[in-house]
Amino acid sequence: MLLEEEPAWPLFLSAAREFLGTARELPNVFNGAGLTPSEIDVLRLVAQGLDNQAIVTALAKSEKTVRNQVSAVFGKLRVKTRAEAVVKARDANIGGALD
Repeated sequence: MLLEEEPAWPLFLSAAREFLGTARELPNVFNGAGLTPSEIDVLRLVAQGLDNQAIVTALAKSEKTVRNQVSAVFGKLRVKTRAEAVVKARDANIGGALD
């Protein structure tokens, strides 16, 4: 059993979420966007002002994965900049801490 204080916890949590998925309901602004649970996690951290390197650390993912997921989120939300993504996320009340 792994405890939250252990260094491997973020990696375990990320893998478990990716495997199990989540039953998150997206606000209407994202209907049809097709964001995955992992992309929602990335968007939430972008909305909190984290850069890609901080997201890598927070989610225990590779730089390439985070970069690809940020690009996917931008494409799905039809935005070109982080600022636009932050505005859409905040308008939808996304940007709070992860569960």
